[in-house]
Amino acid sequence: MTLDFASVEKSISAYLDLELKEKRISQELYTKAKKNVMVNLKKWYTDDRINTLSPNFRKAIDSAVKEKRWTDMCTLYVDEINFGTAGIRGLAVLRAFDEPNDKDELRLFAKGGLDAKILKGPNSINNIVLLLKSAGLAKYARAKAFNSIVLGFDNRLHGKEFCELNTRLFLAYGLKIYLFDEAVPYPELMFAVAHLKADLGVFISASHNDKRYNGYKVCRFGSQLEVPERNIIYEKYIKPSTTKDILLGDLEDATIEQLIFLGGEKPLPEGHYFDRMNKRTHIDMHTLHVNHSKQFVIDESLLKEEAAKVHIGYAAFHGAGRKSTVRLLNDFGFKNLQVVKSMQDLNGWFPLFKVAQQPDPGDVTTMEVAMREFVKEHGQAAFDNLDAFMGTDPDADRIGIVVKTPVLHAAYQDKSHILLTADEAWTVLVWYRLMQEQKRNNGKIPDVEKKFVGYTHITTDAIGLLAKRFGLGYIKTWVGFTYLSNSVQKTWRKENIDPEKNHDMIFDIFDMEGRDYNVLVCEQSNGFSILGSPPMVQTDLGVGGHVKDKDGTLAALLFAELLAYAKSQGKTVLDLLDEVYLDKEIGLFVNAYDPSPQFGQYEGLEGITKKIRILKRADTFLQEILAGKKVKLGPHQVTSAKVFKTGKYDAVHNWVGFPDEGIRLFLGDDPLNWLTIRPSGTSQCFRFHVQLRKLVTKENILGEKVRLNAEAKKIFSQIRDILDVHD
Repeated sequence: MTLDFASVEKSISAYLDLELKEKRISQELYTKAKKNVMVNLKKWYTDDRINTLSPNFRKAIDSAVKEKRWTDMCTLYVDEINFGTAGIRGLAVLRAFDEPNDKDELRLFAKGGLDAKILKGPNSINNIVLLLKSAGLAKYARAKAFNSIVLGFDNRLHGKEFCELNTRLFLAYGLKIYLFDEAVPYPELMFAVAHLKADLGVFISASHNDKRYNGYKVCRFGSQLEVPERNIIYEKYIKPSTTKDILLGDLEDATIEQLIFLGGEKPLPEGHYFDRMNKRTHIDMHTLHVNHSKQFVIDESLLKEEAAKVHIGYAAFHGAGRKSTVRLLNDFGFKNLQVVKSMQDLNGWFPLFKVAQQPDPGDVTTMEVAMREFVKEHGQAAFDNLDAFMGTDPDADRIGIVVKTPVLHAAYQDKSHILLTADEAWTVLVWYRLMQEQKRNNGKIPDVEKKFVGYTHITTDAIGLLAKRFGLGYIKTWVGFTYLSNSVQKTWRKENIDPEKNHDMIFDIFDMEGRDYNVLVCEQSNGFSILGSPPMVQTDLGVGGHVKDKDGTLAALLFAELLAYAKSQGKTVLDLLDEVYLDKEIGLFVNAYDPSPQFGQYEGLEGITKKIRILKRADTFLQEILAGKKVKLGPHQVTSAKVFKTGKYDAVHNWVGFPDEGIRLFLGDDPLNWLTIRPSGTSQCFRFHVQLRKLVTKENILGEKVRLNAEAKKIFSQIRDILDVHD
C-alpha cells in the first residue's frame, strides 16, 4: 500500500472547502462528504480481498490521486450505490468522451474487462459492488433455503462477464444455476423464473440508460421484489455484507445438475458452455417465452387477413429484443417487417449515440437516429410506406412507437410520421382491447365486475376514464412497475388496498371492491403488461397473465394487432385515437414531459446539490401557493397544490419529507389538468409533467391539439424560469 492517506485527506478536504465556499455543494452534502469519503476510501483501499479480486483497483486510485481527480473520488466514495426496489443501477465509468481520448475510461473498460484500470468505488457499478450485493442476496437465499436462481444479461459492455462472475458466487453458495447463454430480454428472464419455479432471478442490465451505465435487477415469481421483502434483504443481508462474504466457485467444475443453460432451440455454435455442453441440459426458453406471449392476441383471424398488409419498421437499439420481437411478428404473418440491420447486433457501445444519449426508443431525438438509419438502409419511399416504426430498448422491457399521420398538419408537426407518447400508445391500445372484448361478447365484457386496470399517477388519466367507460375499476400507483405489480398482487391476496393505509405504494383507486382480474397495467415511461387473475400458487404467473413487469416484445405484438385492425378499417392509429378523444366521457388529453437534463443526470456532488436546490425552490413555490399566492401557468390559474412523498428516499437526500413522487400544481377547475415536478429518487435528474384535457369535436380536435401542446410548452418554459432551471 503506497497511498499517503494524510495527504489525500488534506487535498480532498481543501477541495470540499472550496466547493462549499463557491456554493457549488450544499452544507449538508459537504458534511456528509467530510464524514464519509476518506472513511470509505481507506476501507476499500486497505481491503486485501478487494485487491485480490481486482488487482488494478489500487493502481487506478493511485493514478487518480496523481491526476487530482478529487471530484470523481468524492462522487465514488461519498456513499454506497442505492439498492432500489428493482436492484442497483449506476455509472460503471465516470470519464467517457465522444471522441477518442487517452483518459477515456469507457474505452479502457471495454478493452480491459472487469479489472480494467479505471476508478471504481462503492458508489459505482463494478465487479466488487456487484459481488457484495450478490453475496448479501446469496446469504438471504441460504437463510430461506432457496434452491435455484436464473441469471441473465443484456447487451451492456461485459454484461456476460458480470453475469458469469455472479454465477461463480451463487454456485459457491450452493444454488442451482439456470444461465442464459446469450443476451435476452429482461421479461424473458422473469418468465423463466416463474416457468422453472426458481426462487430468484438476477439480470445484468442498465435498461435504457446510456453506455456508461450498468447494474442489475432482482426478481421473484416473474416480478420485481415486493417492498417488504426487498427491505429485509437489504437491511439484514446486503447492507452488513463484507468482502469476507464473497465466495467464488469454479464454472469448469460445476456439475450438470448445478448449471443448466437457457437459450434457443440449440446451443450457440460460438457459445462457451464450460466444456460439457454435450452433457448439459439446454432449455429452449426463447420458444417458451414467445409461445406464452402469443396467447394475448385477441383476434387471430384478423391477423390472418390483415397482417401481411401492414408495413412495420423495427430497431432493436443493439439490444436483446432483436430475436423475440422479430419472431413474434413473423409468426403472426407480418411479412412486411423491415429491421434496421445496423442496430440488430449486440453492442454495448451504442455506436450511433453520443456518450450521454440514452438508447431509449421513447425519446424523440433517440428514435430519430433509428429512423435515419432505416432510411439509409431501405430508402425514403420504404419509410414513407410504413404504418409504424417500433423500437425496443436494450433489455427490451419498453417500447417506442412511431405511427403514420392521417394528414400533414401542425397537430402532427407537419410530418408524415410522429412518435406517439406512451400515454397516447396505451390509451388507444387499452381502448382497442376493451372494445374488442366487448364486441366479441355481444356488447358485454365477461366478468367485468372482477376486472380492473392499473397505471401510475403521472400516466394519462384517459386510462382511468376508459376503465370507467367500460365498467372496470382501476388502481393508480406511484411511479414504477414494482408498485403496479405489488398492488395487483395485493388484490389477488384480498389484502387492503386503501391509498391511506398503503400510502407507500398506492396513489388512488376507483371501484375496486371484489375485483382481482387485471386486464393490463401501463406506465408513462413506455411500460406495459397484462397480469391476469390470481395464480394457482404464488410462484406462478397470474391465470391468463404475463410477467408482472413490463415487456416491450409483448407490447410490440399487441400494437401490431392494433395496426392490423386499423388497416382493416381503412384508418390510421391516430384516427382511432381521435375516436377515443371524441368520446364525451373521455375528451382530448395532451400529456407531455420535459426532462432536466435532457440526457443522463447532473454529475457529481455538484449535481446532487443542483437537484436538491431546484426542489427546495419548488417546495418554497408550493408553500407560497398554499399561502394564497396567485399564479398563472399558461392561460390557467393555479387553483391548488399538493406534495407527494412516501419517505423512501428521505435518508439518501438528507431531507425529511423529500418529495419523491413530486409536487403537483392543479390548473383551473378541472382536477385532471395539472403540472407535476417529479425528481428521480436514485439519479440526479427530474421531469416536468403536464396533463391537459379538453372536450372536443371533429371540427376542432386538430386545432385543440395544437393549442394544448403550445400551452404545455409555455408551462414548461414558465416553470423553468420560476425555478431557475436552465440545462
